[in-house]
Amino acid sequence: MSDECIFCHHDPYHYVDIGVGFQAAAVTCCELGVALYQYGDEDVTKVADRIEELEAKLKMAIEALEAGVICTTKHGGAAEFLRIARTTLADLKGEQP
Repeated sequence: MSDECIFCHHDPYHYVDIGVGFQAAAVTCCELGVALYQYGDEDVTKVADRIEELEAKLKMAIEALEAGVICTTKHGGAAEFLRIARTTLADLKGEQP
């Protein structure tokens, strides 16, 4: 399991000392976290999967924009930046550039 709830970004579990270490005893983060981690709610799982997918795409877009800014700064032109931006947008949409 994850150490961070995808919804509230807290550790979803309450831990108790069992004498040889701590063991997760209950899910205590947010309502959606309880539905996901304790009950495995199918709809909440789909939402969590979609959030993770969108976070990955957003991270990719940010990295591409940062690379474009570096190219523009180093080479003094926007052509490479635009190529990177177009390729990234096409990737995010699932299209060919």
